[in-house]
Amino acid sequence: MAKKHRFVICNPELCIGCKACEKACVKSAYARGRLNKTRLNVLALETGKMPNQCRQCDDSPCANVCPTSALIFSKDSYIEFRESICIGCKLCSIACPYGAIHMNAESIPSIKVDEDDYKVGCAKGRKSVAMKCDLCAGREGVQACIDSCPKGALLLIDPINENHVYGKKLKGDQSRFIANVLGREYVEPTKEPETTKTEPKEQVSEQAPTSEAKTQAKTETKEQTPDAQSKTQTDAPTSEPKTTQATQSEETPVKTQAQTAKPEPEVKAKDAKKGKASQNTGKEA
Repeated sequence: MAKKHRFVICNPELCIGCKACEKACVKSAYARGRLNKTRLNVLALETGKMPNQCRQCDDSPCANVCPTSALIFSKDSYIEFRESICIGCKLCSIACPYGAIHMNAESIPSIKVDEDDYKVGCAKGRKSVAMKCDLCAGREGVQACIDSCPKGALLLIDPINENHVYGKKLKGDQSRFIANVLGREYVEPTKEPETTKTEPKEQVSEQAPTSEAKTQAKTETKEQTPDAQSKTQTDAPTSEPKTTQATQSEETPVKTQAQTAKPEPEVKAKDAKKGKASQNTGKEA
């Protein structure tokens, strides 16, 4: 049968037995107008240390045996205790399977009480009432014991809505402990993908330039310098056109000399032919 009521429980692996929860419980009860006595007791056993307090049973044996209905089933999923109508019969403390209910009373200044009466928890002129965890009913915020624990060992378990309440100083995950208490299978949380882990590194590299980025910037500036030189050569007039004109002017006279030099053998050949012809005419005459 699955549990329905909310209850406060301590993880014995985290408890150090400092009894800060007991002191906080007394202060909370006094502030709420209740008997300023602790509702839980810290036990130190061979197996470990932890406070023993009411488990808010679903069947509630204590409420079933109470003759005055001082213990009733509350609508807020816990066993409510009405201190004003308790008669101190101790039936609830006998019926509790966890030993989480004990009797206690507050001393009255006008009545002298022996020290031995404090050990018993009842005396003449004192009204003994049951001391039981009521989840700090009437207190705003987190329960006093949970809020005061220096290790976050105490927590409120909500089996139905799963709105568990943890201490502000808790370090670690209590999901495995809650599953063991409720008799459920523990499911390990899924691991985050690796991409999410590499994202912060990329952001850091974008914010702070590395040595590789600096070297790339230097190479880019070096590559830009030849382009600038080529632009200056194309934009500014150079002496290359003059040299081309000079070479053309130097080539033209060479060609004219060659052309004028070619007709000389032809003229000599013509003169030789004329000389031979004149000699032939002379012989014939």
